[in-house]
Formats: sequence, C-alpha cells, structure tokens
Amino acid sequence: MKDFLANQFESYRTRLACLDRPAHRALWENRPPAKFAEKVAEARALTEALAKTIGQQGATITGHAADKRRKRRALETEAHKVGGLVVVFARDRRSETLAAKYDLTPNAWRKLRDEALHQRALLLREDAASLAAGPDAAEAAGYGITPETIAGLAGASEAFEAVMAAPLAARSRRHALTKALPEKSREVRRKFREIEALIRFHSGTPEGDAFIAAYRLSGQVVDRGG
Repeated sequence: MKDFLANQFESYRTRLACLDRPAHRALWENRPPAKFAEKVAEARALTEALAKTIGQQGATITGHAADKRRKRRALETEAHKVGGLVVVFARDRRSETLAAKYDLTPNAWRKLRDEALHQRALLLREDAASLAAGPDAAEAAGYGITPETIAGLAGASEAFEAVMAAPLAARSRRHALTKALPEKSREVRRKFREIEALIRFHSGTPEGDAFIAAYRLSGQVVDRGG
C-alpha cells in the first residue's frame, strides 16, 4: 500500500476514534440530526471494508511464500529419503551412474533452485518407479523402494509443482486488490465529507465547538512516507 493511501486510512481510523470518544458520542448518538449517526455507521462499515482489502492485499503474497516454503521442505525431505534408498540399491548392484544422480546431502538438496529441485525429484520418481515395477522389484522392495514410498515422493512433488505455478495468480490477485484500493479509499473519504457537513449542526455551544475542532484535528495525521 502506498504511503498516501496509508495516510488516508490512518486518518479514517483517527476520525472514527474521535467520534467514539464518550464525550463526543453523547453529543450525536441518539440525538438530532438522525442522519449524522447513519453517516457515522456507513463510514465505519466502509473503513472496515477498506481495512479488509488492505489485509488481503498484504496476505496474498506472504501467505503464498510461506506455503511454498513448506511444500519445498516437504519435497526436499522426500527426495533425500527416496534418493538415499536408490543410492544404496544402485551401489550394491555396482550401478554408480544411477547412484551418483541422487547421492546428495540434505544441504545439497536445499541448495538446488526450485526448478532444478523439481526436475531432479521427477527424475528420481521415474527411476524409483522403474525399479519398483521392474524385474528386480522384489529386491528393490527390500531397500524400501515400494509403490507406497514412491507415492509419498509423488505427492510432495506434485504439491510443490502446484505452488510453483501459484505466484502468477497471487500477483494477479494482488494487482487487482491494489487497483481497487484508491476507489475504495475515495468512497470512504466522500462519506467523511458528508459527516464534515453534518457536524456543523453541533456548533454554537462550547461542547459542540470543541467537538468540531477535535474532529477536524483528528483528520490530520503525520505523513507516514519515508
């Protein structure tokens, strides 16, 4: 959210806080003009809706990033586990070429870039599936290379593949929310302008004049820009 919009949103919150002070509520709540209370309720609802949109905008990317980290860690764990089984099986059969493809430490799996990790896991899945379904399937099962083990790797791989494709959708949603913010803020601002017009009804008494002065001051917030 841009600093300008952040400043506007903060001003809406401080105005509502001013209106909600007990001494101020006593002047307008259940008191004429009745439309004043209606406008305050409408401004409150619009401000809450704006706050929800702001929250969704921030959560769209951060939520995806956390989900991606979880899915990646799960795939790293499964790949290291199944890869280790294949390495031992291959070396017992003097197949160093096969073993070398997956003889990676946990740290080595972690260092692979997303696409490289995904592709290596797919290759491992194919090789492990070939062993589990091939002529040496019974022997491979003795090493833990079974359809169940491969299914765990496949599930982690597919989950990570799905989350890798999600950033585009997340960015698109964030863009839509960001684009909607200015108009939503203008809608709230228009409502507070109506309150500004109606609050003049309370002028002419010390309490009313103090209320109006406090309300106008509440809309002036310190610039949050850097």
